[in-house]
Amino acid sequence: MRNRMGAGLMSASCRLFTFIMPLYPVALRNQFGPDMVDVFEQQIRDESARRGFIGVARVWVGIASDVVQSSVPDEISWRRVLIPAISVAGSFLLFAIFFVASHLATRCIK
Repeated sequence: MRNRMGAGLMSASCRLFTFIMPLYPVALRNQFGPDMVDVFEQQIRDESARRGFIGVARVWVGIASDVVQSSVPDEISWRRVLIPAISVAGSFLLFAIFFVASHLATRCIK
């Protein structure tokens, strides 16, 4: 069961990453796009094998930070961006904790 869940999580993550790729600057995508996808897939695979959902969530937090930093123009005040970014990251963390807790609860019931 865990292998199927991990494979599904990896597959969904990789599809989502290709959907997010256009948020990166064009020059960066043109020069490093295929390498970025390969590195992302390797990170997801490694973290999924090591830590499961929490590892995958950690990779996504890094990706979210990277996308924000590379796609938001330098003219924008980071104070205006930082608060919503922290809010989104906090919400994601709470979701991850809820997901893991519910998964553990269903394991204990069985």
